[in-house]
Amino acid sequence: MTKGEGRRTKDEGQRTNDGGRGSNFRRPTSNFPPRFSPEAKHALILGAVALLVSCVPYLAGYAAQTPDRVFSGAVFDLYDYHTHLGEMQLGLRGEWLHRVLSTSEGHDGTLMRTFFIALGHVARLSGLSLPLVYQVARVLFGALFLVAVYRFIAALQPGASVRRTAFALVAFSSGLGWLVQIVAPAGPTDISPIDFWLIDANSFFSILIFPHFTAAMALLLEVFTRLLNSLRTNGPADDSTHVPILPYFITIAVYSLLLTSIHPYAVAIIIGPAIAFGVFQSIRRQAPPRRFWQLTAAVLIGAAPVLIYSAVVFVSEPVFKQWAEQNVTLSPPPIYYVLGFGLVLAFAAIGLRRFVRERGERAWLVVTWIVLIAVMVYLPVGIQRRFSEGVHVPLSLIAAYGLTALGERLSTRARFVAVNFALALAAMSNAYMVLSQTAQAALRDVALFHPGDLIAAIDWLGRHSEWTDTALAAESTGSLIPARIGHRVVLGHWAETVAYADRQQDVAAFFDASTPDADRVELLNRLGVRFVVQGDAERVLGGFDPARVDYLEQAYDSREVMVYRVQLP
Repeated sequence: MTKGEGRRTKDEGQRTNDGGRGSNFRRPTSNFPPRFSPEAKHALILGAVALLVSCVPYLAGYAAQTPDRVFSGAVFDLYDYHTHLGEMQLGLRGEWLHRVLSTSEGHDGTLMRTFFIALGHVARLSGLSLPLVYQVARVLFGALFLVAVYRFIAALQPGASVRRTAFALVAFSSGLGWLVQIVAPAGPTDISPIDFWLIDANSFFSILIFPHFTAAMALLLEVFTRLLNSLRTNGPADDSTHVPILPYFITIAVYSLLLTSIHPYAVAIIIGPAIAFGVFQSIRRQAPPRRFWQLTAAVLIGAAPVLIYSAVVFVSEPVFKQWAEQNVTLSPPPIYYVLGFGLVLAFAAIGLRRFVRERGERAWLVVTWIVLIAVMVYLPVGIQRRFSEGVHVPLSLIAAYGLTALGERLSTRARFVAVNFALALAAMSNAYMVLSQTAQAALRDVALFHPGDLIAAIDWLGRHSEWTDTALAAESTGSLIPARIGHRVVLGHWAETVAYADRQQDVAAFFDASTPDADRVELLNRLGVRFVVQGDAERVLGGFDPARVDYLEQAYDSREVMVYRVQLP
């Protein structure tokens, strides 16, 4: 080693270990490879494939719809999809305040759920339909999420093969649910593998279903990337530790504000691991640099306004308080998480030691994130499994180290085959899910399509009533009405309908032929009902014939669906 090389090594060591306290201020180096490099093209192609595959079930649904069978626009979690469209309806009519449309109780609007309200404003200004804007947002934020994934991976400065493998695992991998379904399929009362229902813990699943999930995870990763860049690393020096703190501080605060406005609980996914990591490193006498703590404070400062406002709303507003109490999303037993991450978790266990050894202090923040989430998903709170949001990304990164290590002793050709075979196995549950959803859509499964008569009746209701004219219908119809026309209903969503169990009983009793008319009139008065919808879903609840009573006037009649106007004395 020459004298000049020795000087350069010492300088690089100082840049790596001074924790951002040096005086050499420069712009951060990009976390991306050079534009149009083979690696950039590889990431672009993989990301495009993931986004295109996510569109296949929807294209099948819209291609299969007929005037009598209208595609819902969703292939999973229809009720939540309807609430999102209902929130977009608010923006479509020019509002910014959020009102819960799935309940009959009146309440003041709040500055919550602004993500979908903003999409409604996009639809209003562009003239595009709400389902189309929703799908465009799903693809757009899915793409932004994948960009954030690559930036996060690159912030750890792994080798090119690890970067490519990690990105592929994030974009396509899931768990062993497909194998569980073959060996021991879940019964009607059993918990099915989380590969097929826990969107938070599966990156591709989030891309496939909800745009606000990918938007939140993109912001989450961008914050973590900046926290990582404030730390020391065992790899090449990163000039981002020498950028003035203020731009980073403001950026993180803004990202945190946006993240919390989408998912208020998500700030805990950052703050919890950051504090735990700082304590852990201090115990090891390797305390994080001051810059790290400054940026962690920026997360709290950015999130604080939304957290304080949300706390006030959920405590003081009865409708939102009830919503919070009913919004219970508990974690399944740990074995479901183990199987749900499957090969990714196994490869991560293999690659953990190498990851920590090569990536130094930054690696410990990532490991702390994963370990703490394993604890948080079983905290005594009602939103346990929500804390799994985004953890698939760091797990996939460490798994890439393990998968790469397993292939090191193989020849180039054998390694290529082995790694791609492992990636294919890791993607089986997602492939199974996309194929099954595409088949459901192509075959016009009743779970994904609405009768044309029902759509026509709801559209008529939208033209001949105000949004405050509460409608009473079965839950499936009540879920669709806010999504289709933005009107209020008695029963529409398991979490958002106030006193959900009571409203289920009320609606069932109303359509039960044995219920006395006096009880029906009392119910209509108590809930402020102006219209009653009767179609197939309502007839299943009972044999009540609204045409025989004088307090309901037939206002709309199609072949299968009738709408009645309430006429109370």
